[in-house]
Amino acid sequence: MNMNRQYTAPVTTAILVVNTLVFLLIAFQSNAEQSRLIDLFGLSVDGFFQQKHFWQPLTSMFMHQHPIHFFVNMLALWSIGTPIEITVGRARFTWLYFISGFAGAALMLLFPPAINAAGIGASGAISGLVGALAVFYPRATLLLFFVLPMPAWLLAVLFGGSSLFAYKQDFIPFMGHMAHFGGLVGGVAYSFLALGLKVGGSHLVESPYAA
Repeated sequence: MNMNRQYTAPVTTAILVVNTLVFLLIAFQSNAEQSRLIDLFGLSVDGFFQQKHFWQPLTSMFMHQHPIHFFVNMLALWSIGTPIEITVGRARFTWLYFISGFAGAALMLLFPPAINAAGIGASGAISGLVGALAVFYPRATLLLFFVLPMPAWLLAVLFGGSSLFAYKQDFIPFMGHMAHFGGLVGGVAYSFLALGLKVGGSHLVESPYAA
């Protein structure tokens, strides 16, 4: 098999490109227009339930305003999404990504942040990729905060636990901690129930991105 074809991830690339284009579009708007776009397309309890903006769970997944938020999410998307897409294939990866994102959005609507501002970002969907990586490659080494190495399964457990703790303690009250937790749970659940792949199974596609 052609190695270049084997190790390509077109869905991951497409999602990254769309996020980049939307980020640049927002960046070149005035502050007032940025606020209007975030209120309209970001995810909020008022926007979804009161104003009937039912597109928000989808559109909010592709919006970033601050460069650090954007770059961290896109780095995580590329580094984690690539081996997962290679493992499960394009169609299943697409379902995994959006189910995780919608699961995160659902929990954020049910358990909104203390400061109920519109939430934006791909973090919920990417959290689902973290959960999937813990299922498919539990012993893969990841760097916590880009410094501390740990296995994927432990990172997923710590990430989920810290998200719940942060929500209960109102830590960074504007952050969608439950979106992170919901995305993580959605990714793990889809990986187990829909894909039916065993944890650490030897039949998984080998990936140069997973240790």
